[in-house]
Amino acid sequence: MGASRKIAAICCVLIMMLMLLPLLGINAANADPGDIVFCETTSTGEPGDGGGTVGGINVDGRFVVFNSSSTNLVPDDTNGAIDVFRKDILTGEVVRCSTSSTGEQANDGSLSCAISADGRYVAFETHATNLSPGGYSTDMLRKDVLTGEVRSCSTTATGEAADGGTCPNQVGNYISADGR
Repeated sequence: MGASRKIAAICCVLIMMLMLLPLLGINAANADPGDIVFCETTSTGEPGDGGGTVGGINVDGRFVVFNSSSTNLVPDDTNGAIDVFRKDILTGEVVRCSTSSTGEQANDGSLSCAISADGRYVAFETHATNLSPGGYSTDMLRKDVLTGEVRSCSTTATGEAADGGTCPNQVGNYISADGR
């Protein structure tokens, strides 16, 4: 067997193992140190019905942020867009971060997320125009998961909204340890 076929076979086995993890009961809420955890699940451990990409994990490993097209991770996810979520590995709680300060869901997709060291703040790129003042076609936002506050990072030093869209970092977004 050629080297490329061996690599493909190993990848297939790993993917199959990851798909079986939820069926084996290894989810975020009952994981032991060293376990591989499937994070794109509901708070009760049901696998997401879409696909996603991990954006980051906080310093102590408790919180994971990711974007997903799944519609069953949180109640009332009916926007048909890719959203940003934060999963609490300890409790299993899932929070949709790509919402406005009042909880309104995004009217377009959000991605490229990052998380602060303590897991309180999540930064992400969005194409939604209804999540923050200014509402441009591409905006960088920071969500305070504790208070629900959403702040645009696409502002001047005096806090005025930018007069155009932002250009996101093509390899992901970053946020400082303290979220500021």
